[in-house]
Amino acid sequence: MAFVLLAIASCQNLLIKGSQPLIEQSTIFSECRVVRHQLGQTCVPVEPKRIVALDPIYILDPLLSLGINPVGTAVDYWRGKRYWGGLSPDEAEGIEVIGQSYQPSLEKLLALKPDLILGLTDVEQYYPQLSAIAPTVLLDYYKEVQFSFKKHLRAIAQIVGREANAEEVLARYQQRIETLKAQIGNRLEGKEISVIYYSNGTFWTPGHQAVFFKFGTI
Repeated sequence: MAFVLLAIASCQNLLIKGSQPLIEQSTIFSECRVVRHQLGQTCVPVEPKRIVALDPIYILDPLLSLGINPVGTAVDYWRGKRYWGGLSPDEAEGIEVIGQSYQPSLEKLLALKPDLILGLTDVEQYYPQLSAIAPTVLLDYYKEVQFSFKKHLRAIAQIVGREANAEEVLARYQQRIETLKAQIGNRLEGKEISVIYYSNGTFWTPGHQAVFFKFGTI
C-alpha cells in the first residue's frame, strides 16, 4: 500500500481507496485528519480517545496491537458463543460489546460517546446513522484488508495516528519469524504440511490470504 505525502498546510487528508491510499494535507481543519474512503470523507480527530471497533478480527485486533483499547466493539458469534478470532476474551476485557459485527446496536454505540468509529463496509447500510453519532471510517475487506495484514495494520495506524507503533509491531513480528526459521532450519524441507486450527468447537483451515502464504511456508 503506497502512501504519498503532499505537504500543503496543517490538516492531513488521507485517501483510502483500493490499494493506493494517499495522504495529503489541506487547510480545512487543524484539529483533524480528513480521511477520504469508499463511502465519502471523514474528519478524524488527530488523537482519538474513544474509538469503537465494529469488527473483532480486522479492526479490534489491529487497534489492540497498536496499544489502543477501544471503548466498545462489535463481536461475531459462532454456535451461540462470542467469536474473537485470534484474540482471547481476556484481551477484550473491559471493552463494551455493542452487538454483532453485521448489526451493531446504535443505542449502545451512542451511549459510549465515541469520537471515532472504525469498521468494514459490510455495515455500510448503517453509515448515515453511524456518521451522525461520530466520525466513521469503513474499510472494504475485499479491496483493502484481505491481501496484506501489514498494509492493513499500517492503514489503521495512519487513521489513528499510530504509525510508529505499527512499525514496532511489524519489526517484532518479523523478528519472531526469523527466530522460528532459525530454530526449524531445514528439518521441514521436502515435507508437505497441513495447517488447521480449532475454535469454538470447530476445526478450520486457513485461506490463501493467511500469513503462511506470505512467507512461502505453504
